[in-house]
Amino acid sequence: MSEIKTVRQFCYTILAILFISGCASNDTITNTVQAEKKTIITSSPSFIVSSKATFSWHPNIISSATKVKKTTATIDIENQVQQAIQESLIKKGYSFVSATASWPDYFVGYVYVTEPVIDDDVVSKYFDLMPGLRPKSDINRRYEKDTLIIDFIEPTAFRVLRRASTPELVDGVELTSDSVLPERIESKVDDLLRGFPK
Repeated sequence: MSEIKTVRQFCYTILAILFISGCASNDTITNTVQAEKKTIITSSPSFIVSSKATFSWHPNIISSATKVKKTTATIDIENQVQQAIQESLIKKGYSFVSATASWPDYFVGYVYVTEPVIDDDVVSKYFDLMPGLRPKSDINRRYEKDTLIIDFIEPTAFRVLRRASTPELVDGVELTSDSVLPERIESKVDDLLRGFPK
């Protein structure tokens, strides 16, 4: 009889431990899906850029993560972002080519988030990325409105080799003739591309 009581106490102890660890893992899951509020760069170990690397815009580029009609301000911001990315890569000595004329070493895609929050799955669908071929650290990541995401994508396998994101791209600054916004966008893009050799 005492053996049954001992086994029963052991089972209760195991159940209590499982219950407590289950609660802890729920907290972890909750934390991983919060929107990121800092600059984050993730890169595949195989992403080693040679000085002669060529880049091209992703063929299905969708630069604004939005379901609503784009405003003139959003279009202006996206144009500034695209220009800043291209100029930054060219300044570093890389070639920017047309995907139709010459197959590039890497595709470049970017998303300017205009919805309150989007997750990594949404970004991956925009660029037709292969499921499972993305850095594990990006899975369950969420991005708030006014975040800029820049992806470098392998053209044959359509997998992300490098993703860089930064929040508060515009942060309330308006684009006017005397605006500091172009300089702000250029500075943010340069920060996201800082890891590239010159």
